[in-house]
Amino acid sequence: MKTIFLLAIHLFVSSLYSQPPTVTAKQLDELDRAPSLTHALGYDRILKWLFLAGQPGNGRLRIELLDQAIRKGIADRSALPLIRADLLRGDDELRDAIIRLLLHANHSPADARTFLDACATGRGETLLRPFLDLAAGDPSAMNILRGFFLKTPEEWPDLVAGLDAALAGGTNLSASIWRQTLARASGLDEKESVDLWNRAVQGGAEARGRMLQAFRMHWMDYYPLARLLRETTVSEPGWHRRVWRDLMKKVADDPELLCEYGTRLQQAAPLHGEIRSLLEETVRRAGAEIAAGCEAGAVIPDSRHAWLCRQINPFRERYASAERRREQFRTALTRLVHESTDWADAILWHLTRPAEAAAAATRQAIRSGLADDIAAARLAAGEYPLFSAEFQEKLEALGPYDPGITAGAFRKAWNNGSLERRSILKYASAAGHLLASQDEAWSEAFKSQTEDAERLLRSLAAIAIKGDPDAAAAWLQTMLANNSLLRDNFCLWMDKNRGCQAGGLTSLHWLRRLDAQLQQGLWINQSGVSQFKTHFAAYAQTEEGWKWVRLHLAIESFAFPNILRRQLVQTLAGDPKRLWRIYDITVSMPATAGTAWTPSFCRLALAHQLPLWLLREVSRRNPAAAHAAGLLWDALLEPGSSVLETLRQSVILHAAPSDLRHLHALALDFACHAPAGWNIWKPLAQQAFPDWKQKTDEQLRMLSSSLIEKGGLTGDLLQKVLQDQTLAESWRRGILRAVKFQDNAYVLADILLRRADLRAEWAKIAQQTLDREPCLMRQMVESLARQRAGESGARAAVERLRCGMAGQIVHDRIFFEQILADRQAGFRQEAARQAELILGKRVVAGWVNSQSNPQQTKKKESS
Repeated sequence: MKTIFLLAIHLFVSSLYSQPPTVTAKQLDELDRAPSLTHALGYDRILKWLFLAGQPGNGRLRIELLDQAIRKGIADRSALPLIRADLLRGDDELRDAIIRLLLHANHSPADARTFLDACATGRGETLLRPFLDLAAGDPSAMNILRGFFLKTPEEWPDLVAGLDAALAGGTNLSASIWRQTLARASGLDEKESVDLWNRAVQGGAEARGRMLQAFRMHWMDYYPLARLLRETTVSEPGWHRRVWRDLMKKVADDPELLCEYGTRLQQAAPLHGEIRSLLEETVRRAGAEIAAGCEAGAVIPDSRHAWLCRQINPFRERYASAERRREQFRTALTRLVHESTDWADAILWHLTRPAEAAAAATRQAIRSGLADDIAAARLAAGEYPLFSAEFQEKLEALGPYDPGITAGAFRKAWNNGSLERRSILKYASAAGHLLASQDEAWSEAFKSQTEDAERLLRSLAAIAIKGDPDAAAAWLQTMLANNSLLRDNFCLWMDKNRGCQAGGLTSLHWLRRLDAQLQQGLWINQSGVSQFKTHFAAYAQTEEGWKWVRLHLAIESFAFPNILRRQLVQTLAGDPKRLWRIYDITVSMPATAGTAWTPSFCRLALAHQLPLWLLREVSRRNPAAAHAAGLLWDALLEPGSSVLETLRQSVILHAAPSDLRHLHALALDFACHAPAGWNIWKPLAQQAFPDWKQKTDEQLRMLSSSLIEKGGLTGDLLQKVLQDQTLAESWRRGILRAVKFQDNAYVLADILLRRADLRAEWAKIAQQTLDREPCLMRQMVESLARQRAGESGARAAVERLRCGMAGQIVHDRIFFEQILADRQAGFRQEAARQAELILGKRVVAGWVNSQSNPQQTKKKESS
C-alpha cells in the first residue's frame, strides 16, 4: 500500500513537471518591453524586432501573425469602436494611416478628410465597417495598416490617452501643467494656449487636433512631455495597444510560438551587427586607404596582410596602377564584408590585442624598463628631442619633470652630470607611458629618421625583450605563426653566429619545442626561455636583425591597423546615430566592455567640461539641455541640499531677482494649497485679508494665489511657512515640480553659474548620475548640437566629444576581442536573466533545451 502511495505521488509530481510552464500575456508583455533588451535591439518591442528581422527556415513567428490580429479585429467588429474612439481622441498617426488607405482606394484628399470628420462625429462604425472589410482583403492596404503598428512608437498612444484624460479631468497632474507644456512646445502665448485648451475641453475636435499636432512635432525633443507620460495615470489605450496585447496573448498561449520567441531572442547579436555595418561603411568609403595599409604589410611573406591581398584580389592585373589595384581591393573587400560574417571578423581581428601581440608586449615592456632600469632611463634622458619634436611636445604635456625643474634646467643639469636619479627615472617613466598608451606617439617614434633616435629605439626594444618573459613569448609565437621571414632570418643568424644549446636540434625545432612548452604552461623558469630571450635580444640589436624586427613592429603597430582605426573613427564620428547606437547597446549590456567604458567616458565628459556646457545651455533656455539635465534636479534639490538652502535664503533675505521670486511663488502656491498644507496655511491667509469671514475657502485660495504671484506673501512669510515640516516638504516638491514641468530650470542654472561651490556640486552630481545612467551621455552631448548649432564654439565642442568617444571605442582592443569571442556580447545572458526574472527559470530552460535539441523538443510538443 505504501509503495502504491509513493508511486502515485511520483507520477503526480512527474506530470506537473512534464507539462509546459504557463506564461500570461501580461508577463510576456513585460518582457517584450524590457528597457535593456529593447534599447539594445533598437525597437520599443522585442516582437517588432522579431517580425522585421525575419526568420530563416520554417519559423512560425512571422509578420503574418500581425496581419491575422488586424484582420481578426476587423472581422469580429471589436476594432471598430476602438478606431472611432482613437479618432475622437485625435490620434493623428491612425488618422494618417486611414487617409493613406483612402488614397490607395482612389479617394481624393478632400473626400478622405470629409470621411474621417464624419467618422469622428458619431457615424464612424457605419462608415468604417465596409471600408475596413475591403482593406482586410487587399494585400497593399494591409501593408499600410501593418506599417501603422510597426512604425508608431509605443509612447504615442500613451500621449494621446494622457491628453484625453487631462481634458476630461481624470489625471493626477493638473490641467495647468499640460496647458503650460502645450504653450511652450507649440510656441503659443499663455492666452492662446488657455483658449485652445478651453475649446478642446468643450469638445472641439479642431482644437484637440491642433494640440496633438504641436505635441507630435516636439514630443521627442521637449523634455516636460516625457515626464508627463511617466507621471500621468492614463486610461486604457486604444486599437494600437489592443492589437499588441492580443499578439502577446497568442504567443503566450502557444508553447511552440513562445519557444521560438525565446530561442530567436537568445540568438540576437545587435552589437556585432552594428560593428559589422560600421566596417562595411568604412570599407566602402575609404577602401583605397585600407588597401594601401594592407599592401604595406604584404611585404612580409606568409603574413596575414599578404594572405588578405591574395584572397581578396587573386587575379589582380600585374601592371595595373596602384589606384586601380586599390579600387579593385576596395570593391572586392566591400562585397566580402557585406556577404560574409567571417570575412568581417577576419578584418576586425586586426583591431584586437592578438593582432599586435608582439608590438603591444614590447611597448608595455619598454614602459616597465624605463620606469625601473636606470641604464635604460639614462639612454632616454640623453636624447633631445626624444625621437622627434612632435613626440617631445606630447611628452612635455604629461609633465615629465620634477616640480621646479624646467626643460632647460633639466638639459643643463644633464650636461653637467648633476641630474638626480629620481629626476631621470621620472622623465623616462613618462616617456615609457607615452609610448605604451598612445598609438600616435608610438608611430611618431618609428617615423624618426635620425640615427640617435633609431639607436635608442633599437636599444629599448632589446632591453624589453631581454627583461620581460611576456614580450619574449609574444615574439616567439609571432615568428612561428605570423612572420616566417623574421623566423627564417633569426634561425639563420642563430645557426651562423651562436649555434643552438638545445641538444643538437636545429634552431627551428628548438623554437617549436619552446612554443610547445609555452602552450603547456611550462614557460616560466625554463632554461630555454632564458636562452631565447638572450639570443633574440642580441639578434634585435644587430643591423640585420633590427631591420626585420623594426619592419614587423612598424607594420603591425601602425600600418594596416592604424589606417583601419583612423578610418573607423572618421566614419563613426561623422555618423552620430551609429555612434550613439553602438554606445547605447554597449553600456546597456552588463557583460560587455561597457562596464569599463562608463568611467572612461565620464572622465572624457569632465575633461571637455560637459557639465558646465550643459548648465550654460539650461541657463539659455535650451529645452533639449533642460531635458538632459532632468535627472540631476532630484539630486540637487534633496532635503538639506546646499542648492535648496540657497533658494531658501535668497527669498528670506529679500535678495531674489524677479525670476526667482516667480519660482518661489509657484512653489509656495503648491505648498499652501495642497491638501496637507491648507489647514496650516489658512490661518496665515486669513490674517492677510481683513474680510476673510465673508469669503469661502475657494475664494480665499484664489486670493492667496493671486497675492503670492504678485510677491505679496513671499519674503518674511516664507520663513514662517518653512518652519512647519509639512509645508517645507511641500514647498520643496513645488520647487521641483516648477523646474521639471513649468520650464523654470533656467532659474536654478543662473544661481549655480554665479557660485563656484554650487558649480562644483553640480559637476559632482553630474558625474554620479553618468556613472549610474551612462545613456544620459547621449542626451547631454546632443542637447548642445541640437540648439546651439549656429555657434562655432558649441559646434566644435560637440565634434571634439564625438571624436573622443569614437576614438575610445575604436581603440579599445579588448572590446573587439569580446565581440569576436562572443558575437552576442552578453545579450544572450541579459535576455535569459530578464526572462528568468519575469517568466521563470523553467521557461528559459525550455528555450535552451529546444535550441540544443530542436527535433526532440518538436516531438515532445506534438505529443
